[in-house]
Amino acid sequence: MPAEAVVEVTIADDALLAELNKKYRGREGPTDVLAFAIGRDAPEPEEIWLWGEVYVSADRAREQAARRGVSLDEELAFLVAHGLLHLAGYGDETDEGGAEMERAAARLVAGPE
Repeated sequence: MPAEAVVEVTIADDALLAELNKKYRGREGPTDVLAFAIGRDAPEPEEIWLWGEVYVSADRAREQAARRGVSLDEELAFLVAHGLLHLAGYGDETDEGGAEMERAAARLVAGPE
């Protein structure tokens, strides 16, 4: 993803994530994060490139943070990273893909060494 790209991040509640999950994925109930790619081809340099949207459920983040023993901020950062990875083409439909995304999201949250 080029540095000029913009990703909108929305922190919402379970109700919105459940609505989006049903509408766009045909699945009932809330999920922790959804990512929607908007533009794959960069526009002219003077334009803003809205590359995608990431929606995170604050309700799911709170529960997952407590279960994982991390702060809410850390869990939110992890979920945003997870959404960004989806926009970059990562998938978690398989156990292997999910494990790879988990490692990549952890590296993004940790930052440069």
